[in-house]
Amino acid sequence: MRLLVDTIGQVRVFKDRSLFGLPRYVIEHFDPEFGFRYTKVLSALWYKKDDAIEIAHNINEGLEWYYTQKNNYKQLILNM
Repeated sequence: MRLLVDTIGQVRVFKDRSLFGLPRYVIEHFDPEFGFRYTKVLSALWYKKDDAIEIAHNINEGLEWYYTQKNNYKQLILNM
């Protein structure tokens, strides 16, 4: 069972347990254009909650940068 820890923009962070009972963090985000789901699994033995949230922030910033650049490109094409 996954417990929602935090939601940062379009990125969600869950806490889960593996089949062996080891805690882990699952970071998920979706690509709205194609519908792909991206999942990153982090062992809670190596990564703490703050580290998982920091990685989720970095992923969200990358997504925001991508969509900003894409929108700027569309505006450039439309203005030509």
